[in-house]
Amino acid sequence: MKHTFITMFSFIAAFMFLAVSDLSASRIEEINIMLIVDASSHSAEEWHDQTKFYHTRQGLSNAFQELSNSPHWGLNVGLRLFGDSTARKRRNCTAFRLAAKLNWFEPAPILSILENTRPKGKNCLAWAIASSINDFPGSGRPSRNFLICIISSRDECTKDELLTIQHVVSQTNLEAIYIIGIDMPETDYEYFKSMYPPLPGNVLNAEYPASLTQIVTSILNQKIQSSETSNDSAE
Repeated sequence: MKHTFITMFSFIAAFMFLAVSDLSASRIEEINIMLIVDASSHSAEEWHDQTKFYHTRQGLSNAFQELSNSPHWGLNVGLRLFGDSTARKRRNCTAFRLAAKLNWFEPAPILSILENTRPKGKNCLAWAIASSINDFPGSGRPSRNFLICIISSRDECTKDELLTIQHVVSQTNLEAIYIIGIDMPETDYEYFKSMYPPLPGNVLNAEYPASLTQIVTSILNQKIQSSETSNDSAE
């Protein structure tokens, strides 16, 4: 009887510990960042002695390295590509894919995918953004969700990117969408800027390879710090 009582008490104690642990974990606000990267033929254009896609990969690698050296609790990162040769056999407007699901921040798998990506097809940015609707967790989990789009040109497949992006925002709990242009022409920059507001986020232009690293690092650090502040306030 004594043994049964001790066993039962141990079971109850273990259950309570797990319940408290789950409760504490549920209060941690996750940051979910889906990267949407241009792997179209435009990203194969030369820029500063290399291709735009090469500098995109290097810029993300540098930003990830800086981020790895600082606390990044609760950060999940995923990757979507559009235009790359592995998405579809044809170089059409369906050449987009989920390359890496949202997961605990781990640079190596994402960088490996980018290393093996060959820019080839059309720029279908709007479709890639629209396909991200189901990438983020449901509203039941405390999280902040963001899209970071790194592009080399305007969309070739959709006349009105704004309409598509507005639909995505209305269907998800996205907090912001950032569009980072690689040496974006002034006309394209003004076009995307005209979307903000009503869209939350910002449009930024990387005029040099080093500025891409700075822009991505700045956005990631800003989101992590604001989330840590929010979690501290909740505690």
